Amino acid sequence: MAQIPECVNFVKKGGCWKSDVILERETPEAWSFRCRTCRLLFVVSKDGVRDKSQFELAAKRKKEMEEAYEARMRKKKYFVA
Repeated sequence: MAQIPECVNFVKKGGCWKSDVILERETPEAWSFRCRTCRLLFVVSKDGVRDKSQFELAAKRKKEMEEAYEARMRKKKYFVA
């Protein structure tokens, strides 16, 4: 079974004296947790989501660069001697 993470403020000793974390919400990409003690809301992404988004962003950039290159090649070219 998966383990609920401790409060970030509790781990960093930043004002939370007791880590009392509950699962607030779950989406296909991440889990949202809330600490009952200090009311901190933090999000933990699921495995593979970050890699998938980085791949999609790289593919989008590559497509945009290819489209810009093709647009430059379609322009009329003038050669001066």
